[in-house]
Amino acid sequence: MIKKLLQRVRARFSEEIPADAESLERYSHSLLEIYNLPDKPDYHHAIATAIQQVTQGKHRAPKYSVYSFVKRAAAMRAAFHRIQSLNKAATPKPEGAVDEITPEIPGN
Repeated sequence: MIKKLLQRVRARFSEEIPADAESLERYSHSLLEIYNLPDKPDYHHAIATAIQQVTQGKHRAPKYSVYSFVKRAAAMRAAFHRIQSLNKAATPKPEGAVDEITPEIPGN
């Protein structure tokens, strides 16, 4: 518990951003562990995207800023999916309409 707290405090200070695939993998796993995020491809993608967003010429950034970006990306994705499901539910379907169209296979 104290270790996790110290890691979160340390994450507020700038550190070198990863410069190769191996260091990016370690950085990602470290960030996921510090903030108790799931080890899923979506989160690794968001971390890599956050690192790409670091201002050109900067070689250091706090992990907390990357974490903030990842949390925002997750929230945006959840909101997008929720809006799509609400829109789909609100769209009236014509009488006799089907959800999916299955192509007919000749000879069956």
